[in-house]
Amino acid sequence: MFFPTIETTKRGDANQASPLKYYVYATLVILDLLTTYIGTPDLKYEGNLIIRYLGLNWVQIILLALLFTTLIIILSINAHKRINTSKRISITSLILLIFYSHYYYSFFVITNNIISTMYIQSITNSFFYPAAELYIEIVTYFTPFFHRYVQFSLVFAAVIRINFLIRKRKLNQYIE
Repeated sequence: MFFPTIETTKRGDANQASPLKYYVYATLVILDLLTTYIGTPDLKYEGNLIIRYLGLNWVQIILLALLFTTLIIILSINAHKRINTSKRISITSLILLIFYSHYYYSFFVITNNIISTMYIQSITNSFFYPAAELYIEIVTYFTPFFHRYVQFSLVFAAVIRINFLIRKRKLNQYIE
């Protein structure tokens, strides 16, 4: 199996990382690519600053996404294993921060891509088109850094999640 199961000795260990989380993450990355392609096959409206700056094409984007996704999953699995045993949690926390913030942000990006596609392709017969128009208006005119606000909020949510894992680790060590 591509995503190994992490064995735990006790139910509720902080290092208990369900492989489902990694399947969902990989699926989210695929859906992000798919919804981006549907919305902007020529990448004219691509919002990712790295992709725009480097001028990447679809083959490069897919290869980069595959590499990043595989790397972050492998590192995250190892970080989940080490969170109960590591004395220094800085690198472990950073890896988990990257994983969880991108995991959470992927849900937002897919929703954003779908709404933006409705607007760009003028799918006016959709029940949601008026909401898409409003969303684009808000994002474009009122808060140009909207995506950065969302990203920051989701990084904060990831920090809370990691803090929860660390506190759970300390509680388990205290109980033992």
